[in-house]
Amino acid sequence: MRTADPMEWTIADGAKVLARIEQVPLRLAWAMTVHKSQGMSMDAAFMDLSTAFEYGQGYVALSRVRTFAGLHLGGLNDKALEVHPDVLSHDAAFRILSEQLRTAFHGMNKSEVAKLQSDFIVACEGRAVPESGKRSVKAKRAKK
Repeated sequence: MRTADPMEWTIADGAKVLARIEQVPLRLAWAMTVHKSQGMSMDAAFMDLSTAFEYGQGYVALSRVRTFAGLHLGGLNDKALEVHPDVLSHDAAFRILSEQLRTAFHGMNKSEVAKLQSDFIVACEGRAVPESGKRSVKAKRAKK
């Protein structure tokens, strides 16, 4: 058990107190839903995922906690960690394309790869540095 003591905050103008508040500084975790916690990181949480009803809902909840030591699971159902079938289908297609590209890149020479990299940088509105314009790491350090 932990004891939370009240704290007091004041705003003063010299010796005159303009505002004062005293409260027990607690975050009302009971009001936190999985969706409301999205994007947060927590040191500890108690979760009951036995009524999870949406694909990925369990993952979103579980991934909020920084370590396993801070995770306390009160319940789990089959839906809580289920992945949407469309996501699985797309993932399978991405894996096939990734392997095809890996094989294609492996067969290219350095100049072909450099050209693709340069074209990608330009397509992303960047400026590609020509091969002859590259400086070594040592040359960059020497200029400092």
